Amino acid sequence: MLGYVRVRFENAIYVLHACQKKSPAGTRTAALDAQLVAERLKRARQDYEATT
Repeated sequence: MLGYVRVRFENAIYVLHACQKKSPAGTRTAALDAQLVAERLKRARQDYEATT
């Protein structure tokens, strides 16, 4: 199963992360993936604010 994390601002949508879910049991996001998403969200906010 393919999973992805996206965030939508007023005039833009950013895809922050995509990953292949390998385990059929459990839907928890791995800690490393969660860290990457947090960092990318911060950068997406900065980019959006700089372009608006």
